[in-house]
Amino acid sequence: MPIALPTPHRLVLLGLLLVSLVVLADWAARVELARAVRNSLNDGAHSLAQIAAADD
Repeated sequence: MPIALPTPHRLVLLGLLLVSLVVLADWAARVELARAVRNSLNDGAHSLAQIAAADD
């Protein structure tokens, strides 16, 4: 029994699915990176405020 090849319509749908997954993963990675940077900056400012308060 021969294996049927996927139709062009199914190949396009599969390609769109893969592209959408890549875009979703990229978006999620950018959101997490932005959160990490924001938290890092907030922690740094908090640490600077503690050092400045200790100097007073």
